[in-house]
Amino acid sequence: MFKKPLVFSAIVALITFLFLSYFSSKNTEKKPLIKDKAEQKPAKQIKTTKEIVIAAAGDISCGNELKTAVTCHQEETASLIEEINPNAILTLGDNQYTGATLDLFQNYYNKSWGKFKNTTYPTPGNHDYLVKNAAGYFDYFGERAHPKTKGYYSFELGNWHLIALNSNCWAVPCVKNSEQAEWLVKDLSLNTKPCTLAYFHHPLFSSGLLHRNYLGTKDLWKVLYQNKIDIILNGHEHFYERLDRTNNLGKRSAEGPVTFIVGTGGENLYPFGKSLETSKSRIQGRFGVLKLTLKETAFGWEFWALTNTQNSKEILDSGEEKCLLK
Repeated sequence: MFKKPLVFSAIVALITFLFLSYFSSKNTEKKPLIKDKAEQKPAKQIKTTKEIVIAAAGDISCGNELKTAVTCHQEETASLIEEINPNAILTLGDNQYTGATLDLFQNYYNKSWGKFKNTTYPTPGNHDYLVKNAAGYFDYFGERAHPKTKGYYSFELGNWHLIALNSNCWAVPCVKNSEQAEWLVKDLSLNTKPCTLAYFHHPLFSSGLLHRNYLGTKDLWKVLYQNKIDIILNGHEHFYERLDRTNNLGKRSAEGPVTFIVGTGGENLYPFGKSLETSKSRIQGRFGVLKLTLKETAFGWEFWALTNTQNSKEILDSGEEKCLLK
């Protein structure tokens, strides 16, 4: 009399087991898909752009001058670059002094900063033009100096667009509607990178005693400011100075670039004059190199200065800012 209920119970248990097993297997099949989807979300949010390290300075190599405590320390600044081990080197003009012939480049610059030639993105200065058409400069650097465009060009590193300009405006015009200015407008209109850096020899603004402000670049500077450039690098004045974010009229502006003047590459050193209101850091009497770390949407800086004994270094200025983001 108990067999039928037992059989019935067994059948119910079997059906229940099969029912649960079926839906359990269906859920198990879906779980990996849900898990994969969850794992993919962070990957979509994380950008993998590598940080780019740059070393920069101008006014670099002596020729046959006598080395003193305050002249001809291009070999020591080259040692700083070796320690920084950057992805790229930007020269800020006046690469070779006392004539800037190809022979001088090969016998002096090449023995110090020349060891980084394959990762150097140069720009010319007025001393490079002491040879007609800067022939020594263009012959030495070859295609890296972009002779076909007379020394102005652009390239990209990581999340950054970099622009090298020729500020020797008597040789390569810089005024509005010049070939260089029109090229710059077009180049910036095609830029898709969130952060931008420009570099050229002559600063529009500086606290220098010997050169002060160089108005030849004002039209180029205006274009850069209108396009929310993040960093401007210059040489020409043989000291280190960092200027606050500035508009093209020299006034503080949150929409302007941070300017670094780094004429400390080794040749000799200059004094400051009256300090600009926008000047944030001024270091004279010290050779050195600017280290820039270009991040995805920000940048950091350190000014590596040789000590007075020239056999060690110290960091005298540093900081970090976000890009303006176009």
